[in-house]
Amino acid sequence: MSQTLFHRLTAKGFDVVCMEARQVAAQLAAIRNKTDRNDAYGIAQIVRTGWFHPVHMKSR
Repeated sequence: MSQTLFHRLTAKGFDVVCMEARQVAAQLAAIRNKTDRNDAYGIAQIVRTGWFHPVHMKSR
C-alpha cells in the first residue's frame, strides 16, 4: 500500500519520503505513554530532527 500512496502523492506534486518502519518503531518505543497522539508527536520529532533513513521506493 505504501508504494501506491507514494506514487499517487508524488504524481499530485507532494514531496513524499518513506521512512524505515523498524527504525521508527525502535525510536517510538522510548515513549512512556503509548497513545496515538504521542506516536504522532514522536514521528513529527523524527522528521523535524532528520533522524531517519529514507527508503527507496520501487518503480511501478
